[in-house]
Amino acid sequence: TIDDIIDELPKGPVPYGSGDNVKGANPEKEFIGNPKSKYAYGVFNEPIRQTANKFKDGALTKKNVTVDDLYKILLKKNPIEAWFTTDLEEGIIYREQDKWYDYETGEIVRWPRHEHVILVTGIDSDYIYYNDPCIYIHALKYDITDRLIYNPDTLCSNSFDINFMLHKGIYGCVIAKELTLQQMCEIAGKTNNSMVIIHGYLNMSYSKRLLLDSYLDMINKDIDLKHNYHLKLKEATRNDYMPVYEDDKGTCIYTPYVQESFEELNILIDSGVNNFIIERSFVDIEMICDAIRAYRDIESGKDAKLIKEAFYQKYDNYPLSSGYMYQKTTLVKV
Repeated sequence: TIDDIIDELPKGPVPYGSGDNVKGANPEKEFIGNPKSKYAYGVFNEPIRQTANKFKDGALTKKNVTVDDLYKILLKKNPIEAWFTTDLEEGIIYREQDKWYDYETGEIVRWPRHEHVILVTGIDSDYIYYNDPCIYIHALKYDITDRLIYNPDTLCSNSFDINFMLHKGIYGCVIAKELTLQQMCEIAGKTNNSMVIIHGYLNMSYSKRLLLDSYLDMINKDIDLKHNYHLKLKEATRNDYMPVYEDDKGTCIYTPYVQESFEELNILIDSGVNNFIIERSFVDIEMICDAIRAYRDIESGKDAKLIKEAFYQKYDNYPLSSGYMYQKTTLVKV
């Protein structure tokens, strides 16, 4: 578990002291601070390698690697933890106020600014989905913007914004899932390479705060949140239950229903939508496979209404719904 890894990870103190007598841990040897604290700093590759090898042999570390090097590693199905700069112009810098003395050896420690670490677990042979504009800047450097698909949740709600992103040379954009069928079709008709999420529980809200952990702490209740996909929220004024999930990165709240778009699929295709997305969270793999087969059958000409009825009958334990397809949530530009 994450807690097991944190327990094994070597840890040292955050910088303390004042003036010319500031001391702290060295990220080349240990994590600076408590990994669960927002006041912690971080750690570099060697302590990560040592810790990883306590759980599974074979973790390696290497500096100054190229993108081609990373690509070859990923092709072997090996995950990569990579450190890079978030500022391609200024690069990584070392400020005078971000240095201190190793509390054990007395050597100078310098903390890098504009450095960021990511975990890369694999490669989509064709495209990269992103919502952070920083990814576009990096893709621009390596001339791979034509492989990008912009998926910022609620932001792609009008054709102007989507066309603005497409004109930058990316492959496509995912239309906001909160729009109606009519609005989606109008946007798709004015853009190229628009995409739509057509099936699954939809992510409604994300917070970097550990909301469940804080709430349980407030009411003094102990519930194991690790990999817990069985929790739901209920608002006082509603009868629906919303799936919720929390990990060390934050809290996600999903719709109380499973979106389905069987009878809407061909309408979306005719309007110009050319790619569709099925969400996997909180549903079993059998349902996902059946949904993929159902949409393919509808696209090939089979009766959407009959397929929908059969699907609803088989999965009557799921709250299937057409969602926002026929229900306006706000005013938008098209």
